[in-house]
Amino acid sequence: MCSPPRMCLTPKSLRPLGLPVRLQHLVAISALFTAAAAAPYRTDSVVIAPEAPDVALAPAFGGCSLSITRDSPWLAFHQCASAQHHALLRVAAVESVQGGGDFWGTFRWDRILGIAIFMAGIVFAVFSIKDLHCFISALVKHDTEKVTGAGRAEHGEVADGDAEKDVEDERKPWSIAGLILLTSYRFYSGFLSATWLPYLLAMEGEYLWSDKQAVFMALAKLLYGVSILFNPLFGLVGDELVAVSHGVGRRIFIRVGLTLAAVGLYICVLAGRDRAFLGFLSGIFVWRIGEGLNDVTTEAIVPELVPPSQFQIASAIKASSFLLGGLFGYVLLIVFENVHYSWLYYAYPIGMFVASLPPLYLLNSDRPFMHARKEVEKTSFMESMAQAYISPMQYPGGFPMACVAVFLFSLGTAPMFFLLLIVRDIVGITEHDAQQQQFSLGSIVFFLSAALTSCLSGLVRAPRRDGEGAGDHGGDAASPSRQASNMEIKGRMLVASMLVFGLVVFTIPTLALFSDRQARNVVFYVFTVVFGGSFGMCFTIFQELTWQLLPPGVRVANAMGFNVMSRLFGVGLGNFLSGMILDMAYSDKTNGYLVWGYWVMHSFSGVVVLVSIPVAFSVIGMARRAELESPAVPAA
Repeated sequence: MCSPPRMCLTPKSLRPLGLPVRLQHLVAISALFTAAAAAPYRTDSVVIAPEAPDVALAPAFGGCSLSITRDSPWLAFHQCASAQHHALLRVAAVESVQGGGDFWGTFRWDRILGIAIFMAGIVFAVFSIKDLHCFISALVKHDTEKVTGAGRAEHGEVADGDAEKDVEDERKPWSIAGLILLTSYRFYSGFLSATWLPYLLAMEGEYLWSDKQAVFMALAKLLYGVSILFNPLFGLVGDELVAVSHGVGRRIFIRVGLTLAAVGLYICVLAGRDRAFLGFLSGIFVWRIGEGLNDVTTEAIVPELVPPSQFQIASAIKASSFLLGGLFGYVLLIVFENVHYSWLYYAYPIGMFVASLPPLYLLNSDRPFMHARKEVEKTSFMESMAQAYISPMQYPGGFPMACVAVFLFSLGTAPMFFLLLIVRDIVGITEHDAQQQQFSLGSIVFFLSAALTSCLSGLVRAPRRDGEGAGDHGGDAASPSRQASNMEIKGRMLVASMLVFGLVVFTIPTLALFSDRQARNVVFYVFTVVFGGSFGMCFTIFQELTWQLLPPGVRVANAMGFNVMSRLFGVGLGNFLSGMILDMAYSDKTNGYLVWGYWVMHSFSGVVVLVSIPVAFSVIGMARRAELESPAVPAA
């Protein structure tokens, strides 16, 4: 029962507003769940059981009562000093809720965020249902057209323009702002990768399994890598959807991915609260499955919607968005230096939903995707599943070898994700606050350097020769020879960047040879600048190469899903192997890892990076030959 001053929201009370009956029920149910989730517990609720005092892990809140039990609907409950560890946003204002204090009389920003996330989920679900309805309608229309077309074919009739619509390339040039919006989800992906892999997992590992922190990180990242194995299958299913409607099909995949990611995130929140190790790993798996759906879709829409002449600038923008997202994440780590790391569980759902809005809006074409319409063969589920993994490896040209090169290079990038441990064990910063500050500043330098080289790579072009005119600016066709020259220049830049990256990986453990901590700090930042710059160049050029090597008429999401799987599975496997290597070097005396473990880990990673160089060099040759054999394309 409701009592004043609160208002009872029921369908009956909403009738004077003139809302439709179904909307009245939706608003009432939403308000009911929101109020139930946001209202604080009364004195008869379960009290948080105190643990052994751990002042280092919690800010000191003087006079905090252990009877405070709960904070917000999204984030489980509040934390007092020396009470249960995994509370979210410990710096939230502390208030007594004994006797059922009035929620509306006390404004708590963490509660407001929790309610906002919940209501955003409701709105998101409503639009998801709308897209599902549109897709079903398009599917019915598509099936009807197939039956009609089959009937015309039996009588030898062909509608005017049928053949043209299947092959016509309708991709139009995009503005810079349009490309930024189209790749906006990469900004969130960078933020997630920068804060989740190297930081949040390290902190959760210290809490859930402190004596086996590296093993925990290795298992979590291996699970992350395994979830990526589903990407080609997701891409194949997505390509089937766009055969009905490109815009609706891609939007549905993004919406399903966001929903699964949010559910997995919440499982991690609950599992972290109860120290449920297996539950936390399960949440990671569900979370990463959702992110996989999003990655496949957002990777596919660029080569689907952007003309090949803009692949260079699009790859630079996409890579820069990813790197700037990581930079933004590390800036926030510094801003929230004195806040418990669990504030990230607020940031992830907010960033995920906000970054998905531009591509959801830009995917507005209801027509079937032109290449997907060619796929008319009916196959069984097992045949389709095998096809999702086998077909990309059989594409003509250099695409399969490009995936091999990306896998090998990613396998050697593991030291990037152990930066927090490197700061602690090699640089020698053991104080918690100083450690986090050094980690954040080093990561900011890394991402700034990577973003700068990424932007520069998008500006590098071969000079025009006499007689070519204003090919790039006047709208004329860019000659194949100039495109091949561009590819040759990019190839040299890629090989040089990979070589520098591998050498830096080899030399990072030499920081331990400096006896002075200040000297180690200075050299650490020098390494970080070169490390980030070489990575940004490699990351951007690999992306452009992948798009250039896509054969015409292939299933784009399936192909990009296979490429993403190759890259991220290499990251996950490399982190797993590196974590196992480090675990053998664990020292009980220092509660850290001995330097020889880092020597072995970095030597393995450096060798793998160097092995990937000749593979990438062969891919460059294939791409250059493909450019010479292709007709001229309109320049951006």
